[in-house]
Amino acid sequence: MLFRSSDWFHAALLAGVGAVFMVSHHVGVQTELFYQWDETTVSSGSVTNRNAAEEFGLRFGVTAFVF
Repeated sequence: MLFRSSDWFHAALLAGVGAVFMVSHHVGVQTELFYQWDETTVSSGSVTNRNAAEEFGLRFGVTAFVF
């Protein structure tokens, strides 16, 4: 995602990969590896402020399929 105007700029990236391991016919254990990057730049006259953040990790969960 990318937004731009004359005095501010914002960019973001979210990427992930995951898998579900079925433990029964309708229940699974889910795992996901993810990475998120976010940057915002604001300009006012001759002053520029830039903020950037990164987050990454591993998530686990339980998935139930109801048909």
